[in-house]
Order: sequence, then structure tokens, then C-alpha cells
Amino acid sequence: MRAGIIVLAFLLLSGCGFARGKHELFETANLIPPVKVNNPQEVKIYRDGAFPEKGCFKVAMLSAHGNGYADRTNLETALQEEAVETGSESIIIVGTQVNNGMTVGTYGGGIAMGNTIQLPSMYGVGCRMPPVTTGAHLGGKDKDFAVTYVVKGSPAEKAGVLEGDKWLTINGRLLSSDPFVFEKEINSKRPGSQVTIEFLREGKKQSAAVDLMSQQPQWSWEH
Repeated sequence: MRAGIIVLAFLLLSGCGFARGKHELFETANLIPPVKVNNPQEVKIYRDGAFPEKGCFKVAMLSAHGNGYADRTNLETALQEEAVETGSESIIIVGTQVNNGMTVGTYGGGIAMGNTIQLPSMYGVGCRMPPVTTGAHLGGKDKDFAVTYVVKGSPAEKAGVLEGDKWLTINGRLLSSDPFVFEKEINSKRPGSQVTIEFLREGKKQSAAVDLMSQQPQWSWEH
């Protein structure tokens, strides 16, 4: 314990940035196999509202907390290391903040007591690439689950799904009721399975049966 305090004090006074990560697995983490990543730097990071092009199978909540000198690089590296531990291949950053109420030291050995060192923090969601897809890319809850792109020749296109459709339910389950609806009703299924979706188009509720196709690593969402 004393050794840990000495190390922390050294890091604070030396100006060396340092961060540690933690993770909490979601209930859906066991629905598809983990991804083996040899180097944490291979874990791709999505920032500023960006989202994995091929979708995100949510695996775990990741967090990183640094000393007063930790920067974005320190925090992101800690998240990447936690992603490897959870078998994730990408991270969506969902929050970065300074814990203003948490003081871990002062500058000047107590001389300048007003200049406190704050603890920077970063939070993210660890993702694996879903094994299947409908071929329709949806925005998140803040975008009302609206379809932003439909791949040509995909099951979604064949079922008549259009850009702008706002999905309401999948197999009768409200998307807004469970953050893991996609994992449970779509992403854990096998190619050839079928799901029923309800959606809004120009204010009218409609439904469609959509097959699921295999999603290969080289498959592209580009227009």
C-alpha cells in the first residue's frame, strides 16, 4: 500500500501521464466468440460520434482514469488494453471528462493549495463486428433509429427498406426498451435467419420481414 502511494506521488510530481483501465462485461458478451487481438494498438477507436461501419456488437463498458498529467493518448491506450481483455476489436468513445470533485494532490508541495490536480477520465463501449447484418445501417437512439444507408442487393433492400425509415421494433421488441435489442434479436443470429421489423415511413407504420446475411470482414458499407 505504501509503495503504491509512493509511486502515485512520484507520477504526480514528475509530470508523467498515467492511466489505468477497467471494464464491465455486458450480458450479451457471450453471444458471439471474442476476437483475438495481439496488439492493443490494433483496436480501432471511434470518436466524436463516429460509429463502426459494419456495426457494433456491444461487449463491455470500458473506462480509463488517469493521474493529473494524463492526456487523451494515455486514456485511449488504457481503453485499448481493456478492449483486448474483453475480446473487442473496436471502441466507441462515449465520454471524456475531468472529475472536478476528486483531488489527488496539490502543486508546490502545499504552497499553492488552490491549484489542485484533477483526475481525467474517459469512457467507451467495446465492440465486436456482428457476424450477420440486414444490410441496413441505422443511427442510434438519438437519431430515432433511422436508416442512414441501405446496401444494394442486400436483404434490407430486397425487403423494401429505404433510407429515412425509422425502425420501431424487431421481432416485436421495442428498440427503445432495451439497449441490447440488436445483439439479442439480430447480431447473434446465423445467416439465413429472418427478423420482422416495424418502422415509420412518412408518418405511417409499416412492417417487413428481413433475412440476415453473413457479414465478411472485407465487406464494405461505402456508397
